[in-house]
Amino acid sequence: MPPLIRLPFALVRILLVGAVTTAAVSLLRYQLVEPDAVAQLCLRADAPAWCEGRRWIVLGFAWNAYGWASVVFAVAALFTRSIIPAMAGLVLGLTGALFYRYFPAGLGLLSSALLLARRWTPPAARAAGKQHAQRGP
Repeated sequence: MPPLIRLPFALVRILLVGAVTTAAVSLLRYQLVEPDAVAQLCLRADAPAWCEGRRWIVLGFAWNAYGWASVVFAVAALFTRSIIPAMAGLVLGLTGALFYRYFPAGLGLLSSALLLARRWTPPAARAAGKQHAQRGP
């Protein structure tokens, strides 16, 4: 039986990275950042050592660092044509969006996803798209 929906391989990869990032960031957010009990524990003088990592996560959220870093990585991916900064931009953009910092995070996330989709699209599919665009409506 043929599949009902055939997704392009690039889209599947981007969705997979997005799903893993969403799971990891949600775990951090709901288990480490938001609970009041964890915040109270980290305010004590004898706080555990991992509270320093939590503090840096919260500061990154407060300073909107994840969103702006995603924009920087998207621009770097545009100029270097490398997958590594585009992937970092995708992950950081999604992280910023999950921490309710939408503007720069959305810009970096969308730019990185488009760059990755372009990079992962096979040349034959790109050529077919160009031929279709040249024929017109």
